[in-house]
Parts: sequence; structure tokens; C-alpha cells
Amino acid sequence: MIWGPPGIGKSSIVGQIAQEYDMDFVDVRLSQLAPTDLRGLPIAEDGISKWYPPEFLARGGKGILFLDELNIAPPAMQGVVQHL
Repeated sequence: MIWGPPGIGKSSIVGQIAQEYDMDFVDVRLSQLAPTDLRGLPIAEDGISKWYPPEFLARGGKGILFLDELNIAPPAMQGVVQHL
């Protein structure tokens, strides 16, 4: 958890670390998303529900998923993040 006032470079620091270690970096502003934006959409396949995750979330390799503005995200959004 990184705490600090807006605009001091928290995201930039994490982005630089990812770059230094040759890792992917995804910066997600949780306060600007809805739960389905992270969870994805449910699709029925062979009578079973399956979630199709959003394109911006990595599915392989190594990287950093930076969940920014967690403390001001709506409670529903905070709940979704706990299951990533």
C-alpha cells in the first residue's frame, strides 16, 4: 500500500520500477471504473457461466497491476478487487 496526497508521483514510481525490471505495468484508477470493468462480462458456455476478463488485464508473463485510488473507490468496486 502506498499512501500520499494526489500528484506526488506514486504511480510514476511504480511505473519506473516496472520498467527497470522489464515488467508490464497496468495502472487502474478504481474510482473511475464499474465492477464489470474489472470482473468482465458473464458468458454462458455449454450451460456454465464463465467470466470474460477485460482486455487490459494481463493473462500471462510478469508485471505489476497498480490499483490506484482504492481508498476512494465505491464499496462494490473494492469487493471486486479482493477477488482478482
